[in-house]
Amino acid sequence: MIAKAVKFIKAILFPPNPRRCTNCGGWHTKMNGTRPITDRDVGGAKPARHQNYYCHDCKKPYYVPDPKREKGRWYARQVYRKGLDMYFHIGGSWRKVAEWIRSEINVGSERSLIWNPLNWRLWRRKSKRKAPFVRLSHTTLWRIAQFAGGRARAMRGKYGEAKNSGILGCDETGILIRGISAGLQVLVDGASRLVWRLRRLSSTTADQASLQLTLESLADEVGLKLEDIKVWLSDGASAYDGVIGMVLWWVVKKRCVFHLQRNAWSILEGYRAKLVRQGQAELGLSREEAEALAKVAVRAVMRTVRRIWMAPNEREAFLGIAEWHRRWAEVADLARLGRLIEQTFHEATLHLKGTVPELGRTSNVCEWVFRWYKWRYGQLVEFMSPSGSDNFNALWEMHYNFQRYQVRRERKRSYPYGGKCPLELAEVEIGMVSWLDALRI
Repeated sequence: MIAKAVKFIKAILFPPNPRRCTNCGGWHTKMNGTRPITDRDVGGAKPARHQNYYCHDCKKPYYVPDPKREKGRWYARQVYRKGLDMYFHIGGSWRKVAEWIRSEINVGSERSLIWNPLNWRLWRRKSKRKAPFVRLSHTTLWRIAQFAGGRARAMRGKYGEAKNSGILGCDETGILIRGISAGLQVLVDGASRLVWRLRRLSSTTADQASLQLTLESLADEVGLKLEDIKVWLSDGASAYDGVIGMVLWWVVKKRCVFHLQRNAWSILEGYRAKLVRQGQAELGLSREEAEALAKVAVRAVMRTVRRIWMAPNEREAFLGIAEWHRRWAEVADLARLGRLIEQTFHEATLHLKGTVPELGRTSNVCEWVFRWYKWRYGQLVEFMSPSGSDNFNALWEMHYNFQRYQVRRERKRSYPYGGKCPLELAEVEIGMVSWLDALRI
């Protein structure tokens, strides 16, 4: 009797539903029956009941969020989370990801028979009790990716104040949107590889006005303070010079050595062709012999150029300059390459002066961003539209910034930032929060 009385008193003082009404915020609420739903989760589709609630203050029913499924969504939260994470982390197309998840929901069908041939028994049992068959389409995952991309665009820079190393890398590449070429520009931190902004260009190249507006808006969008930037790391495109002179007039430009070597090879290609013609006409050599001699001469020139641009310290770089003037300065066909070396010597060897720590000789941080981006973007060329591309860029940017590097050490490769992501390298405390948690998916 005493136990029943205590239970009755607790039921009066502490009702089973102490939730506040989401409409008016009142506490006078009650459970108002249930309604039938279908729980479409990774473990399988099965019928379930959803609890309804009613508020006595505003005289209206209200909705209590379900942790397993977001309001208005057909599938459980885990289906969307796994689909997005599989696509961005493992690879494949939306069709393959949808097929894999369907096999996990509809046990005994599609690829689940490859994992376990005895799954057909489970499917027979399900078919007897008329379990619902889930037809998850790849367009469903594409729509949830677009929805998540819209959230990512609204949440740029809202996950913490990231530290700026003082190195701002910038580069451009080309993408296709419904068969039409467009440009893509990335602004990334040169030390932590944190992507500040990944933006689509209206044409194949960036103009000075749009880049200036982008730089000025970075403080409001992602919290990047322009006064903290000390080095501009890029390939030396002419469009950047005017912006640096107007917006970032105090920074020092750093030229990417990889792009300089590519320019040097294009110059040496004409020099090699001339040596081949001279060897055939003046020395009477065959085509193969002339090309072999020209190849040896071009490699000798390139060794001197590499000694300058790939020098481990400033002393070796100046010794390379002295060797160039001693051996190749008098060659008229190499005058263009000599001017390139003299004009870019300070910008190419800036990493040897210790201006900013962790400053590299190349803009490989931008190249790695483009490599992983195109690995995923290539599967979506036919899906894309300008607005869809912007949503995908923001979503991929969020994934890249939260993606942790591998911890284990392999035989031929070691990962210097094992277990950390670009945000953690930028001293942002994210704990165990994933990129899907940050998007509230």
